[in-house]
Order: sequence, then structure tokens, then C-alpha cells
Amino acid sequence: MLDPQAQRVIRHNPQRAQTAFLPASTYKIPNTLIALETGVANGPAFALERDDAVAPPQAWWPPRG
Repeated sequence: MLDPQAQRVIRHNPQRAQTAFLPASTYKIPNTLIALETGVANGPAFALERDDAVAPPQAWWPPRG
């Protein structure tokens, strides 16, 4: 995090920050908030169906559940 007033960079655990990680489903958090605020999703029961023809399941994916 850049603190422009103090002209310094603040880091938490810089060694771990050097390791790349798969972002996985982190994009779902802002997308869910956007869907709720715009009315696309109407609450916790809202669901989208996944189309296996468009995105076939991969062997490394965890099982659905």
C-alpha cells in the first residue's frame, strides 16, 4: 500500500507477497456486490447456471457441492 503523504510503501509479509497464487474466485466478491447494487441479483437465493458446453469441467477443479 502506498502512503503518498508519508512517501512510503507499507507491506504486510513481503516474503509471502513474492509468491504467486491463483486468484481463484476472488473476482466473485466485487461482481456479487455489483449485481446486488444494480438489481441483477435479488438476494442470497439468486443463482446462475453453469454451462458445461461453454466451460467444460477440468480435472483439477474441486467437485461441485
